[in-house]
Amino acid sequence: MSIFASKKNYKLQLPNNFVGVDEEEMEYVDGGSASIAVDESYLSKSTCSSLARGLVSSGRVTGMTQTEVAQEIFAHAMCYYGADSLKDAGISGSVVDYLYNHANPIDIADGGDTWYRKAVFAAIWNLNIQL
Repeated sequence: MSIFASKKNYKLQLPNNFVGVDEEEMEYVDGGSASIAVDESYLSKSTCSSLARGLVSSGRVTGMTQTEVAQEIFAHAMCYYGADSLKDAGISGSVVDYLYNHANPIDIADGGDTWYRKAVFAAIWNLNIQL
């Protein structure tokens, strides 16, 4: 008989402070309804708009407009690929490093991000900066 074969039945015992998490809660904890790896093509607003249209129409992201989703994708790409330009412009290295480290992956939660992040995403979208 193999040492890996056993007829003993074991029961999983969870600690007293165990908390069950349903799928909706896990989406919140794990980063949202859609998690997308940042890509250089997302520096194009039309590419971001097309991707956003697909995410919203498929139901992967709800509670956000296509424009809001596109703005979030675009802003993440700009922060990720524009990090060196931000440092060259005199923005604190620690701030830029924070933005860079949080830009990938792009986690889009149902209902969107906080109001101030949405405002930043919209501002980046409307700046018309090209990298």
